[in-house]
Amino acid sequence: MIQHRHNCYDYSFDVVDPSQAKPEARFHQPGGTQNLSRRLYRRDGRTCKNVAALIRRDVPDLRRSTFRRRCGRGFSKIALVVDPNTDYHFYRQDRDGYWSHKDGENPVKRYDANGAPIWNPQRDYRPNGLRLNYTKFCGFYCAPRRTIKLGR
Repeated sequence: MIQHRHNCYDYSFDVVDPSQAKPEARFHQPGGTQNLSRRLYRRDGRTCKNVAALIRRDVPDLRRSTFRRRCGRGFSKIALVVDPNTDYHFYRQDRDGYWSHKDGENPVKRYDANGAPIWNPQRDYRPNGLRLNYTKFCGFYCAPRRTIKLGR
């Protein structure tokens, strides 16, 4: 259930939502807690500016960060990238300093499209077999752990 019903947004924030077990449940989306996720479908909806604004509405305790800065206790680092006006994607930093991600209902991956471990998600990423290309790096953030709820 967790793998098939949770996406990169859930994974990056370490959210496991039992209500996702329902067959009709849709993936959580940025802005969903405020019923603003429809903004993702506007012409400029999947830009760094818009997606970042929507996640701040969902997670007011979210803090901007850098590649080198550590997050405080109860927080961990995530990263946001976009394929401009097409899609967004989140990564989270693991305890060993490498990064992992989860695309849609697929399993969690600790490697990029070329099969290399992800040391820094701040680069182009083109998933194999898809026309997506996450060319725009939006930023690093410190995200609270398991203290948030996301919406659809």
